[in-house]
Amino acid sequence: SLALQLIISVFFIMTALVFYQQVSFMKNSNWGFNKDNLLQIEMKVHDRQGLMKAVSQLPMVENIIETDYFTILETTDQMGAVGITDVQWESKPEGYNPTFQVIGVSDNFIDDFGIKIIEGRNFSEEDYPLRGGTQTNKILINETAKKVLGTNDVVGEKINIPTNWFSHNGRGKEEFEIVGVIKDFHTVGLQSATPPLFIKGRKLRSEGAVNYVRVTPGMEKEGIAAINKLIPKYKPDKENELIVRAMNSILNDLSKAEKDLLKLFFTVSLL
Repeated sequence: SLALQLIISVFFIMTALVFYQQVSFMKNSNWGFNKDNLLQIEMKVHDRQGLMKAVSQLPMVENIIETDYFTILETTDQMGAVGITDVQWESKPEGYNPTFQVIGVSDNFIDDFGIKIIEGRNFSEEDYPLRGGTQTNKILINETAKKVLGTNDVVGEKINIPTNWFSHNGRGKEEFEIVGVIKDFHTVGLQSATPPLFIKGRKLRSEGAVNYVRVTPGMEKEGIAAINKLIPKYKPDKENELIVRAMNSILNDLSKAEKDLLKLFFTVSLL
């Protein structure tokens, strides 16, 4: 009947409006870091050091930020190798075993990403006594991690984190001292809550697995084109693989499913 058709049409229109609000929210949300003029390079080349040296000499490149495996994940369920459990701290309740996200970054990551430190401090040059001065035994955590740890005066606390190496006694662990708490920023899509995060200091020396390049404002396309032109000289793992992307493009793609559903509901509503 006409009444039923009207009810169905109203339902589709209201649903489309909900999706529109969701997409608009995602588009205009504050991710907690400066995403503009930022390019991501997945270091899928054999000569990482050579590529990054060449990239640093491009006229539009202002800063290079190196990380081990930091990239914006779609959901917390996709943390994979950067998600760990069995973290130990002094006041940890018995039977409590939350999952933390762990990333390693160069010491300019916090400043160049525009992330705010709300307690303590950033890494300093004196914090790198390990492995030839390339790693630190200090660590930064986000606000969510502080809540999970359940400690008010968290700066100066020691935590033990599982490592990637094993011995006959099982998986190794490393002790870190918390030196700072950063304001939460999104490391996963906006559909998921911000996970508790540990940030390790690393001097990667052009060996980062996912690096970032800050370019002159308005020069994102030129930067991507220039880096793509360099890549074949440094032996990419696969030909024609998409290695360089603008951060804004990556974040926009995270809402692609909602945008597709929005188009569908508007189309059905019109019909």
